[in-house]
Amino acid sequence: TVDALYACGRFFAACQEHDWAFVVTFKPADLPTVWEDFQALLPLAPHQRLERELPNGVRQIYRWIRDLFYTDSEGRLWRFHAVQCEEICEEKTSTFAWLTDLDVQARTVESIANQGGRARWKIENQGFNRQKNSDLNLHHLYSTHPEKLQAYYYLMQIACILLPRSNSFANRPA
Repeated sequence: TVDALYACGRFFAACQEHDWAFVVTFKPADLPTVWEDFQALLPLAPHQRLERELPNGVRQIYRWIRDLFYTDSEGRLWRFHAVQCEEICEEKTSTFAWLTDLDVQARTVESIANQGGRARWKIENQGFNRQKNSDLNLHHLYSTHPEKLQAYYYLMQIACILLPRSNSFANRPA
C-alpha cells in the first residue's frame, strides 16, 4: 500500500513492469476526474456493497467500483478498481478510499481494505506520528540536512525500539 502521492502513471507503469499488485490511497485531489467518476458511479452500483459490524460496535460500509480508467500525462491508459470504506463509530463517520488492481468483489473487499489499505495507515499512525508528535521530535533541526537526517532517523528508530510504548516520554504530545 502506498500514499496517494503515488497515484500516477509512473507508479502504475512500475507496478506493471514488475508484475506488482497495488493498493494506493485514493484522495479527491490526487486524481480528481477519477474521483468524480468513482463518486458518480457509486449510486449506480448498490449491489457492490458490504456492511460489517465489528465487536466494538463500529460499523463499516464497503463500496467499490470496478474498471475505472485513467489516462496519464504520457497518454497511457490505466484500468483499476476503487474501494471506499465508511467507518461509523457513534456519531463520527470516517471515510477511507483506495485504488487497486486486485480483484475487488464482496468476498475480497474487506481484506483489500483492511490488510492492504488500512495497514499503511496503521504503520504511519502508530509509528511515524508517534515519532513526530512526541519528545522524540522527528521534525528536529537536523531534518534540514539529508545526511544528518539519516543519522538522526536511525537513532530515532533505535529509541523507538528501546522505549516501551507506555513510557510517558514516548506518548506525551510535543
